[in-house]
Amino acid sequence: MVTPPRYFWRRAVAFLVDYCLAGLVALVLLLPFLGNTDRIRLGGGFIKMFMCRSVDTIAPDIAALIAPKRPDAAQVCDMWFNGVYDGRTLTVVYDLVQTDHSTSSRSLSLPVSKDGELVDPVLPGPPLSVAILWIGAGLMIARFAFSPGKRLFGLRVVPAEGSEAGSISRGRAIAREGLKLAPYLLMVFAGSIVTLGDIRTQAAFTVRMLDHWVWLAAAATLVGLLFILPYLVPLIRWRGAMFYDRRLGLIVTGPQKRKKAPPGLSFDGR
Repeated sequence: MVTPPRYFWRRAVAFLVDYCLAGLVALVLLLPFLGNTDRIRLGGGFIKMFMCRSVDTIAPDIAALIAPKRPDAAQVCDMWFNGVYDGRTLTVVYDLVQTDHSTSSRSLSLPVSKDGELVDPVLPGPPLSVAILWIGAGLMIARFAFSPGKRLFGLRVVPAEGSEAGSISRGRAIAREGLKLAPYLLMVFAGSIVTLGDIRTQAAFTVRMLDHWVWLAAAATLVGLLFILPYLVPLIRWRGAMFYDRRLGLIVTGPQKRKKAPPGLSFDGR
């Protein structure tokens, strides 16, 4: 049995196309709510623009978040993501250490209103984007056997039995996309859990995390490597399909070569 090719770069760029399209659809859906309130923000985007100015004083409740440490500097920035105004942030710099050869510091960025008061924004962008990427791509694969990115590069998801005309159920296609996006889904879920508390709780957690960042970074790296290991193994040893496709009995096929028609018979009438 011939092992299907990996189509690594085709699949990687196809995923990037799907990811960008999902983010664009999420942005369009959120546009009516952005800029009208400090409660709903994007929190990030492909194109970032900002306008900042230094401030000499900050509110006592903001200074209390890094107490007993004292702020060394602060600046207020108006943010735009993907050309859309996304509110104002206050960045407080502390633990500033300057030497002849280097400068080190820590900083804490907080969402504030135009009056400089802390706000508790909701960040619906990442969950909405990943939901569109997950469910949308799954439904398209069930209906057409490809997502927009896969269609662009001639890739199709088909049953492993070899039947090109075989159909894939919605549940099977959505399960495939969920397993494929599992690391991304976990990151978005973890980020959503962290943002459930108010901004003061989040800021206090961030300050504590910065005080112990070495151990936290090591633990996060170890967990991340263990979690993405099944996705890295096919780069070393290819068995014809990713683990989630094998589990669901699917394969990804590439562009189909057109079969040459057999030469026709000619008759000159003699």
